[in-house]
Amino acid sequence: MSHLQQIFWFLVTIAILIPIHEYGHYRVAKACGVKVLRFSVGFGNVLWSRRVGPDQTEFALSMIPLGGYVKMLDEREGSVSDADLPRCFNRRPLYQRALVVAAGPFANLALAVALFAFVQWYGVDMPAPVVGAPAAGSVMADAGLRRGDRIVAITQGVEGGEDDFRTVRSWDDVMEALEGAVVAHEPVRMRVTPDGGATMRTLTAAIDQIDPFSAPKPGDKTLGLGLVARIGTIMPDGAAAGSGLQVNDLVLRIDGKPVDDAGAVRAAIVASGATGTPRTMSWEVERDGHTVVIPVTARMEASGETAVARAGIGFEHGIVRAGPLEAVQLGAVQTWRQAKSRLQIFAMMLTGQLSTKAIGGPGTIAVAASASAQQGLTQFVSFLAMVSLGLGVLNLLPIPMLDGGTLLYYLFEGATGRPVSELWQVWLQRGGALILLLLMTLALSNDVVRYLGPQ
Repeated sequence: MSHLQQIFWFLVTIAILIPIHEYGHYRVAKACGVKVLRFSVGFGNVLWSRRVGPDQTEFALSMIPLGGYVKMLDEREGSVSDADLPRCFNRRPLYQRALVVAAGPFANLALAVALFAFVQWYGVDMPAPVVGAPAAGSVMADAGLRRGDRIVAITQGVEGGEDDFRTVRSWDDVMEALEGAVVAHEPVRMRVTPDGGATMRTLTAAIDQIDPFSAPKPGDKTLGLGLVARIGTIMPDGAAAGSGLQVNDLVLRIDGKPVDDAGAVRAAIVASGATGTPRTMSWEVERDGHTVVIPVTARMEASGETAVARAGIGFEHGIVRAGPLEAVQLGAVQTWRQAKSRLQIFAMMLTGQLSTKAIGGPGTIAVAASASAQQGLTQFVSFLAMVSLGLGVLNLLPIPMLDGGTLLYYLFEGATGRPVSELWQVWLQRGGALILLLLMTLALSNDVVRYLGPQ
């Protein structure tokens, strides 16, 4: 993956998300009768601009593409003609000023809902929620999960009724629920059935016994959850195309070693090419109730700047789609859950429960944007939704210099009947600028460590 590709997809990402954020401010400002002087994508020197409309609003592209702004008419920033005084931002009622400020981050959240909804409606080829054999002594093994069980519904916590269970349509639904349970440090309940069977069981998995933020020690509980190692796809031009493998084959052993899940199959394939020339493996698969032994030789294929062994197979999967109304509902629910998860993670960073190494900057976004674009439309759209959601949540944090900090000022004004004094605003703005500078420095240093430091 070239650096030029990463830069290109990074620019595509910000070219979509930043204007949406600023358009939220702009559109609501216009609706409230505020005169907008400039709509800028980017900061710093203006590279290109054009004046549009009766107010001659300047639409501009500026030099630093890491944000944007909407400049509104305001008496605090210069003299204003008598005719324009009613259209000054500072003269609008408190609720209108709050609406204008909140509109930017809420535009990003609305975009996240729309993008998540599009992905649900368009349809995604996802791994099926059918599990492999849980590792002995793991949380999932203790819960009673067995190879071939299909997870059909899941809920967080041990309390609650029938309505608390979420229908599981794909492996992603399972992982999203487990992520929420890990962050909340709660167990999960699952409804499972043998794949293709009708018998339903309800299991409780003690996810709260796992500490995902520290290195595991001997004796620590592991999750023990993986996809079933059942062949779902054999690529026509892949290394395994002529091996004799068939769709629906269940991989039991490779070179005599038991295979618990799809992850173990991938690891064995990669290991077979460790010397640079893939060796032939002996796969034992279950087919129609019988065990068949098949020789499989992988092929070295490029993966970034290196080459790894691949067999050209995929595991049990299916297209997951939703109707238009259901897709919008699912998009809204997914946005809400992801927003809560982001806030919980931020709180855990503040309290030292989670390392700040998880913070990523432009470099992280560029790599993720390029990688998701290479994987296809739905993956890139999902990535855009996640970044848009993150941008919305970040801007709502009560930090001066961000929209959330301004809304905090307005909350004080609404509660006391008087605005925050100019002196306090100056000091708070300085504090907010320092916080943002520290966050940006941390994000950039994490990028450097990830991509320029030791690998």
